[in-house]
Amino acid sequence: MGWLFTHGSTLKSQIRHLSEGWERQLPDGTNVETTCLAHCYRGGSFSGNLWSVWERTFVRDGQETQPAERWITLCLLNYQTGYGWGYKDMEEASGPYFYSCPLKYLGKRAPGPFLKRRLSCRGNEAFSNPNRSAEDGTASR
Repeated sequence: MGWLFTHGSTLKSQIRHLSEGWERQLPDGTNVETTCLAHCYRGGSFSGNLWSVWERTFVRDGQETQPAERWITLCLLNYQTGYGWGYKDMEEASGPYFYSCPLKYLGKRAPGPFLKRRLSCRGNEAFSNPNRSAEDGTASR
């Protein structure tokens, strides 16, 4: 997928838009709610990465109809002079192309098919920050 730009947008407004949850109702009456549990921007003044942890729940008549789903997304953010901020969204299945995901986000995601990529993120964090343990994300001092 390509980049999406919003004329006149600011970094703050783009992050707000990209971390906004939503709801919908299925024909069988199941309410599907998608919520951003956590997000953070890692980058500079003109480009960076927005990491987010999402959860989707399925409830009908007050009862969960299927287990909640959790996943991690990455939005590459970029500023174009005279236009504004834009983004290119990715999700875990697209990776591993970027390894700056916060370690605490990796633990919020249920184990699944992307465990190898998450371990790569842990290894990258330990490499770039020698005071941090790759296994649990805690400082070693």
